[in-house]
Parts: sequence; C-alpha cells; structure tokens
Amino acid sequence: MKMKRGNTKNIPTQYGDFEIRLNAPDLKVLVAALNHEYEPIRYLLPTNFSGMIIDAGGYIGTSAVVFANLFPYAKIISIEPSTENFNLLRKNTKSFNNIFLIKGALSSKSGADMQLRNRGTGQWGYTITSQSQNATATDIIEKVPTFTIPDICAKFPDLDVGLIKLDIEGAEKSLFDDEPKLGDVPAVLVELHDKIIPGCTDSFRRFSKDRWIVNIQGDKQLSLSRNLVE
Repeated sequence: MKMKRGNTKNIPTQYGDFEIRLNAPDLKVLVAALNHEYEPIRYLLPTNFSGMIIDAGGYIGTSAVVFANLFPYAKIISIEPSTENFNLLRKNTKSFNNIFLIKGALSSKSGADMQLRNRGTGQWGYTITSQSQNATATDIIEKVPTFTIPDICAKFPDLDVGLIKLDIEGAEKSLFDDEPKLGDVPAVLVELHDKIIPGCTDSFRRFSKDRWIVNIQGDKQLSLSRNLVE
C-alpha cells in the first residue's frame, strides 16, 4: 500500500526526523510520545538493560524510538500488522540499530492469518479482533500473520523480555486470558480497549492479581511483577 506524494510531511524532533501522514492521527501520536507519554517506564529498568523490549502496536515508530533512546543497550522489537503503518515504521526507525521490526500481529495464537479490520477510527485503530463491536466483514483491510511472545523470544533466544507495550486495539484480552508467557514479563504497559472488546479490563485485573497495578492515565495501565518493585 503506497501513500500519495504530498500526503506526508517530515517532522524534525530531538530523536530525529519522523515522516507522518497529514490525513491521519500521526501528529497526535508523535506529540504524545515525545511529550513524556512513556516517562513512567524510565526507571523500571536500568539504563544499561540489555534484554528485549516488545513494542506491540508499533504504528509509525514513535514508541520504539523513545524506548531505543531510554534503553540504548536493549533490543526493541516492534511489531505492526498494517502494511501502510509498517512502511512508515520502517522509515522512521531505519537509523536505529537496536530496533528490529516484525510485520504482523501479536497474538496468543501462532501462525494464524488474521483479518485486519478498519473500525473507522483512523489508522491507529485497526484491529485483528473479529468480535470488535464497531467493525464488520466489509471493513477488512488485509490478512496478517500472527506471532506469539514465544515466537518472538525464539528469534532472540539469549535475551529476557523486560517490558512489553500493548496497544493492540482489543487483542490484549486474549493475551491476558491465554498467553502464560506474558506472566513472566516484569513490566506490562497496556492501553485497554473495553470499547472494542468488553472485558479487557477484567482480564487485565485477573492477570495482575499477584502483581502491582499502576494507573498511568485513563485506559493506560502498568502491571508490574512484585519482584520488580520490592
């Protein structure tokens, strides 16, 4: 999927240039990411952390770039299902040698071809959840492969996952319900989408029953291993 010339703009930032679309929520996402959106995670891991950070819902690369700067010795694995978003993700992260990209969707099921749907909320709201309350079969954009946390870990077998960021438009519910490896991750930063899939918050709370929960803002929550904060 190609973008028409003139529909994008280059934005210089302290982290380098970002290419954004003029007809998308890209600028809003960029401003939020660079305006301390991820400040709460700064001290969760040491600055010399050399493990893995999984950025699920990579979008156009804003969070991956911030993580790469906060933790320059870590490997940032950014996974994004949308071809259009992924093309910008690749452009915006190409100068970072500690960011690695996966085209697909994070899921509790490995190797599936899932239908990516447009919920009508812009490029930041695409979802693989077939139960979405406001997406129909006519809104299918493309089919995307799925990868599990163990799939990603197998690509980097010598690294531990220190942090997972989940902004995956309702698909987080199945991870909290059905992915036991998620419980091994010390810090899980999630934006919950009960408006897409009812019960996301309930699943998150069940997952976090033996962990610390920090309310960041609105639907954004942190679930922390007790070993991380004690």
